[in-house]
Amino acid sequence: PDVAASATDQPDEPDTAARLVALANPSVVGIIAVTPEGIRRISGVCVRSGQVITSAVALDGASVVTIVGANGAGHDGTLVGQDPMTRLALVSFDVPPTRLSEIDCVAR
Repeated sequence: PDVAASATDQPDEPDTAARLVALANPSVVGIIAVTPEGIRRISGVCVRSGQVITSAVALDGASVVTIVGANGAGHDGTLVGQDPMTRLALVSFDVPPTRLSEIDCVAR
């Protein structure tokens, strides 16, 4: 195969990465979990409106879970379930309709 031709066929990686980050960024949220060991700050990804997937390990023993949008507004979260095989957790949260723009969980 022609190495020069295949190299030019590849998308510009920095540009591709920047576009992927721009697309995914609105769906990334912060999560604050209060555990017996202290406060844990982690991230999660909105998979649909009012639902976030995150690390189950980080939520172990959490008595309070708060979802934080890009503007810093916090929303009470509830641990829905955990998968021990993948170590993922699903957290639900309510956002009043007037505040939906604070967290963009809608796939583009």
